[in-house]
Amino acid sequence: MKTIICMLTLFITLSPTMILAAETDHAEAKARAVERYFELAPIDELMKEMIAQVTTQFPDDQRESMAQLLLKHLDLKTIEGAAKEQLKAHLTLEELNAFVAFMEQPEGRSALSKMKHYMKGLLPVIQGEIQRSYRLVQTEEKPASDLTLKH
Repeated sequence: MKTIICMLTLFITLSPTMILAAETDHAEAKARAVERYFELAPIDELMKEMIAQVTTQFPDDQRESMAQLLLKHLDLKTIEGAAKEQLKAHLTLEELNAFVAFMEQPEGRSALSKMKHYMKGLLPVIQGEIQRSYRLVQTEEKPASDLTLKH
């Protein structure tokens, strides 16, 4: 009986420590997976691509200088820190590991690099559909007497 009581006492005493150690190991594993992801997909490359998209709104002769100025003033450490925290907060360890495994494959890196082209082609369609839908909503909300037909 004394043995059982001692074992129960030991178990109750060590349980919180074991749980905390498991949580720490899990958090460290997630942090390692996130670090590995950013080794495979550096944030500076992503930001260069984003800035290239933003600067398309500038005249051709100003794009490169504007891109350089924007990159010069971007705080990449802040952006990368926020990106890492968001990945850790929203992805499970298993999802992070799967993402890293995908990125470690040449096909994974290639597919991800093509996503900008995919989004570039898809976004105008989505925007057009949202605008069309919004116009329909506005039409539905107007009283019948306010509607005018264009001939």
